[in-house]
Amino acid sequence: MKLIFINFFKKKKNRKGRGISSENGKTCGRGHKGQTSRSGYNIPNFFEGGQTNYFKRTPKKKKKKKKKKKKFFNILYKNKNLN
Repeated sequence: MKLIFINFFKKKKNRKGRGISSENGKTCGRGHKGQTSRSGYNIPNFFEGGQTNYFKRTPKKKKKKKKKKKKFFNILYKNKNLN
């Protein structure tokens, strides 16, 4: 257990862009062209590739008006008193 724990900290960082043989040379593991390969690549989580996003498509929530309910038990109680 102790040997594994010590070796964890000795692991070398992967150096990107240092030749073909390093497995992360030239394109540094980003692939060729496209948005994800550019520097400063960052897309918001709700981005849907140009399609109108979910938040804009769905209507805004409106406050529901409370309907006045007739109290059924009160009506029955009043009828009993009349008899």
